Amino acid sequence: MRWLKIHLSNLYGYDKATFEERAEFVHKHLDDIFDSAVNPLNVSPIPLTQALGLRDHISLYQGRKWWQKADDPWQCLATCMELKAALESPDPHAYECALPVHQDGTCNGLQHYAALGGDARGARHVNLDTTDRPSDVYTYVANMVEKRMQEELERDPNNKRARILIGKVSRKVVKQTVMTTVYGVTFVGAREQIDRQLRDRGDIPCEECYLAAAYLAKQV
Repeated sequence: MRWLKIHLSNLYGYDKATFEERAEFVHKHLDDIFDSAVNPLNVSPIPLTQALGLRDHISLYQGRKWWQKADDPWQCLATCMELKAALESPDPHAYECALPVHQDGTCNGLQHYAALGGDARGARHVNLDTTDRPSDVYTYVANMVEKRMQEELERDPNNKRARILIGKVSRKVVKQTVMTTVYGVTFVGAREQIDRQLRDRGDIPCEECYLAAAYLAKQV
């Protein structure tokens, strides 16, 4: 039951908190979860009396579609239905759940490097060490890059690339390159990955993206 709740929290996108906080997230959203399971697409009339515990009229129950805001909406919906079934069963803790509960690594390549090299600092950032809450190596690298660019800009205020990119190097911009560095991505590949992310942001002039991506690929 606990892991089913954690799984639902992860699918919704609330996956950087402690396990206890993730289970609590589900407790706080039980009404939304049941609403999603009962009327996910808002297409069929159901007794409003049944939904609200009233005795008279029947109307169209307007679902809130909470599940559609999840990072993985369809898996989230399936888990909402499974959790509802478990909680409504005679013994929720004995309920046999048919869903697999995913447990993902954190940048598996870097985990292997940290383990093989006895890298205690690296291990902390890829969750091989015991901590209160999950670490996020991609955010850590993004912050390191921001710091390096800031230092370069202080040394050379005319550094056009650093000036354009300051404040715009998010986790999403560096994630793919950090992940594939371990698997031998080339400089050209890294530049193309970052170029796509910078263009998707929409706040960097298109004519600057190519050279900005080349500069940023070296920094990452």
